[in-house]
Amino acid sequence: QVAAAVTTTASRCSVAKWCVDAMAPLRSKPRFRGLGPEQTEFVMPPKPTRGGKKFSDAFRYVLLNRAGISMTNVPFDKEQMERDLEHVYRQEDDDWTRQELRLLRGMRVPGTVGRPPEQVMQGGGLTEAPEEPDEGTTPGTYVMKETVHVASKPCVSSSVFGRLQPQTVVDVSELTFSQEDRRTWGRIHQPEGWIPIVSSNGLQRWACKQVEATWSDDAPELMRLVKQLGPRTPHLRSEAFVKPFFTHLLLPELGIQELDEDAQRFSRLTYLDVSRNALTAIEHLPPGLRFLKAYNTNVTEIRCAPTQSLNFLGIGHSPLAAKGMEQAASCFCNLLSLDLSYTEVTALQDVARNLGPLHRLRHLSLAGSPVSVLPLYRLQTIHALPQLQVLDGVPREDGEKAAAKHFASSLVPTRRPETTRVSLQLLNLASARKLFAPLAEPIIEARRVAAEAAAAEEAAQVEDAAAPPPTKGAVPSPPPKQEDPIAEACGGGTMFFRFALPAGAWAESADVPLETANAEVGTDDGTSEPLDMFDLSSLRAASGENLLFDVDLGVEGKDVADAYGGPDGVPALCHWVRKGMALKVYFRPRGTPTEAAEQAATANSKEGTRESTREEANKFAMDSTEPECLPQERFLGGAIIPLDTLFWRGQISVAEEVRDSGNELPVILEPWALQALQVRVAPAAGWLRPEVQVPLAKESQALAPDANTSAEPEALLQLHLALHAPMQPVPQPESSTPRPLSAATPVAASTVKPKK
Repeated sequence: QVAAAVTTTASRCSVAKWCVDAMAPLRSKPRFRGLGPEQTEFVMPPKPTRGGKKFSDAFRYVLLNRAGISMTNVPFDKEQMERDLEHVYRQEDDDWTRQELRLLRGMRVPGTVGRPPEQVMQGGGLTEAPEEPDEGTTPGTYVMKETVHVASKPCVSSSVFGRLQPQTVVDVSELTFSQEDRRTWGRIHQPEGWIPIVSSNGLQRWACKQVEATWSDDAPELMRLVKQLGPRTPHLRSEAFVKPFFTHLLLPELGIQELDEDAQRFSRLTYLDVSRNALTAIEHLPPGLRFLKAYNTNVTEIRCAPTQSLNFLGIGHSPLAAKGMEQAASCFCNLLSLDLSYTEVTALQDVARNLGPLHRLRHLSLAGSPVSVLPLYRLQTIHALPQLQVLDGVPREDGEKAAAKHFASSLVPTRRPETTRVSLQLLNLASARKLFAPLAEPIIEARRVAAEAAAAEEAAQVEDAAAPPPTKGAVPSPPPKQEDPIAEACGGGTMFFRFALPAGAWAESADVPLETANAEVGTDDGTSEPLDMFDLSSLRAASGENLLFDVDLGVEGKDVADAYGGPDGVPALCHWVRKGMALKVYFRPRGTPTEAAEQAATANSKEGTRESTREEANKFAMDSTEPECLPQERFLGGAIIPLDTLFWRGQISVAEEVRDSGNELPVILEPWALQALQVRVAPAAGWLRPEVQVPLAKESQALAPDANTSAEPEALLQLHLALHAPMQPVPQPESSTPRPLSAATPVAASTVKPKK
């Protein structure tokens, strides 16, 4: 259109004539032929902000932004498209066009859908190839489709010194075409070398551009058609051609709220990913869909028509409950793999009743759901669903199947304990001075001001009177050692911990005295500073008992009040494990009464007694809400201990003595232990940092031993936690109290062992 407008004004301006000559190659480009007069007016549809509320709107948005195609309702004429490709082939003699023509003839006719390109293109080899890389291959970010060898030069005969695995992402800075092996090679810098991108005939591709690989595996084929025919070809833009064209679609984070009826028109679609969208229900699906991923959505219902072709359903990290699970089982009867991890499935009887009829089900994941925190969850699930081969990513062993059969009477889905217990044991706290540093800031500032004042006063005295001559042979006295400011600030005070428990309860530990025999700056051997490492292996609760806390699980169907409003205590326990256990460190100055002691004294004064019972002390030590910090107390820092590894446990082994005892299995078989050997305790100034509030489990619990933690302003805490701990308390010596370790005899982390 621009060229035609310029042509009409060519006689008026010499510059216009130059524009006509410059646009002549564009007008004579054969691949853009076939555009009729009816297409001269191209109206761009309004671009949505981000995808659309419906699945059809999101697909149009992605198709327009990634492929430059705006769909129309023009009827699709396959024969006309073949004639257009034949015309382009005769004009350019392009092997890419020849390949697309054969793919179109072979894969779009009845009886050949789904055949591999190698089978479709048999019967006539491609004899010619372009001398240069195709225009659609440009430098950028590429993803490896298979194992690729890194060569020193862009040819097959060069030496190989590296290898890239599939799905590796690399940056290609330069492309070149090799006449020796008829391949397009790309240059990378990490490692330095060349990798093959695509063969000259397009039959083999080792890497795809990331923009192409992120929304569909069919995108390269579609882009080659767009290259040959142009994005405004009516048959290429036809809805009847575009929708049956795709077999693979990735549409995450597009704001999709509804899978409308338009999804049923994708007749050849077998893989669909609509994760991280605002879906609330699954209502319509393509008829031949085999893989559906809908993670991180708000799906609670599945109301689509029964789809027998679906083999995999991934709907984890969603509020799907028992009703949605029942609907999924009735709609998709041929499921082989079902991922319901981090959903709201609460009862094992719902799992057995709804998933039992799925006889082809082999893989199931319920990790992160409330049902997965029950003590006998794995054995009960294997007993209720004997067809399973993999549960929560862990293969089922023959021993587990035999144990489920042997203890069948004890593994009924309705059996579960009414109460469980959480056990906590702190081992030691290292680099604690980083937590106490804010307490010493006023002392350090006062010393600095005093030193400046003394220096100014000394300078004034020197100016007023001449200094006396120094005595011959006199040695100046060294400056007196100053007391460590941290030891001075903490002297006589105590340190204590608070732990967040399920259902919003908080527990408080006993006080740890902050006293040291050597409070001067520096030690004789120079091994450590005072108040830097604490042995906490004997730390108890504020009531004087062990750090063992009861958790009420309630009874199925009974309304038990908790922070999440669930029918019982299991959802509250599950959400606690998901979020992690919050741990806070506090400082209490000398002479400050504890909150539990004040509450106990108030209760005793009302009752007219002088001492409280142990039950009252336990009640004050664990409150339903976090107690407010008293004015004298100081928040030093804290950490969120990740507990999600408790969801992903291995196989269950039943001890021989339990097997020999009979067919009755205890309701709590063994504790679920968690060892957190390197928990970073952030100071109070960094408590609200995102990496502290939402820590990564692997990085927090498996800190590299050679990591330089001394440069980071964080203390390191070691602790052991157990869920479903034994009901019997762990005996401890009466005289054992937590204490700071001596600077001369530090205890290594590897020498501290948990109590049996």
